[in-house]
Amino acid sequence: MMPARRMAVLIALLVLCSALAGCVSSDDDGAATTAPPDTPSATTPAPTTPPVTTVAPTTPAPTTPAPTPAPTVHSPSLRPTTPAPTTPAPPAAVAMQSHTSYTDTGGYFHVVGEVRNDTKHTAASVKVTATFYDACNRSIGTASAYAMLDLLVPGQKAPFEITSYPSRTVPHSYSLSVSHVATSQVPYDGLSILRSSARVDACGYHAVFGEVGNTGCCTMLYVKVVATYYDATGTVIGASFAYTTPRDIERCRSAVFEISSFPRRIAPYGYVLQVQGQYRSPGPS
Repeated sequence: MMPARRMAVLIALLVLCSALAGCVSSDDDGAATTAPPDTPSATTPAPTTPPVTTVAPTTPAPTTPAPTPAPTVHSPSLRPTTPAPTTPAPPAAVAMQSHTSYTDTGGYFHVVGEVRNDTKHTAASVKVTATFYDACNRSIGTASAYAMLDLLVPGQKAPFEITSYPSRTVPHSYSLSVSHVATSQVPYDGLSILRSSARVDACGYHAVFGEVGNTGCCTMLYVKVVATYYDATGTVIGASFAYTTPRDIERCRSAVFEISSFPRRIAPYGYVLQVQGQYRSPGPS
């Protein structure tokens, strides 16, 4: 019996040992292994970078150029405009500058005025013609006179005086026309007014006294001094002339003159004197 009991105890011990071995193995395999807690460490915080706002570049919208306005054509129609014909300027001439009229004590009608040479050549034989009209604009007569200077260079002026003598007709109105002859001759430039003065004489006539000198190389014949009288507006109100005493002036010599407004009593605002003569070339030595 004892052996059987021992056997049973041994078997029980073996079974117990086997069970204990299984339990240990089970404890080793299935135990939850808890990791030791991590030791907190001092962590330096990363520098904070301010948020960068990225703005996408804005592409400007393409600018559309404003359309160029079409030129405005001021035309009544679409047909091409034909330019108006150009009227050619009238040719230069000896032109009228100013004139006035009066009736003298004898009943004769006078027109006094001034012309100017607007051509590019010397004008000779300058003639002014007056046509007289009645109140119905009908021609009742004509009269003419030459300028008081024989030669007019371009730009030069000269007075004239027309009278209705021998007719005592006093017109209602009148018109003037001028003619001349072109010449290559030029006035002698050696004559000049050396001195002059004016006064009203005892009879009430305007008088101009003076002296003319000849500084040229020729003896001048029939030396004539012409006076043109003006009012305050520059309008011609009278004209007169006189020859020097003596009439001929040799070179390097002088002569005196006296001009009177006779038969008119006038009081001009101003006057202009001009002098001309005729040539006499020096003879052979």
